[in-house]
Amino acid sequence: MVTFYHQFQREKHYDEITGEEYIETTLEDITETNKLIKDVFLRKSDSLNGVTRDFHIRLTDYLKNKKSITYFNHEIRRDLRIKETTLRRRHKLLLEEGYIRKRPDLSGISDCYEVLNVDEFKETEKAIDKALQLCIDLASSPKVRHSDNGESKPLKNNKLTQSRHNSKKV
Repeated sequence: MVTFYHQFQREKHYDEITGEEYIETTLEDITETNKLIKDVFLRKSDSLNGVTRDFHIRLTDYLKNKKSITYFNHEIRRDLRIKETTLRRRHKLLLEEGYIRKRPDLSGISDCYEVLNVDEFKETEKAIDKALQLCIDLASSPKVRHSDNGESKPLKNNKLTQSRHNSKKV
């Protein structure tokens, strides 16, 4: 899509056999697309729905500022301004998915909970960033060429690929 957005600024190319006109995708297009698609990948790879994820992020940010991983219901309702029924709904899903656990040993005025992994979402985000960067790295330094039917073939001047093929024959 990004390539088509920039289509009028791009040089037109023509297929030697069919004569069809086309434009080429650049690494900048791929980088820009990765920025746009990152949030989609994060939400689609998440076991929580969007509202509960947003609550979990607010909760973990709140706890990081407090330098704690435990909290009481009444504290969260008061400080994050959340209704009791809404908090119960969020807790139910977070408990089912293993993001928090109830701490009966610390109960007082209200139930106490512990966040099990404060950096879980950031770890997922880093993994997606790494995968997207790998795509850019592979696109910027291709190790294979493609035939007309889309199958990859090793480059003839790629010594690493040739040594792998030679070692398999032994």
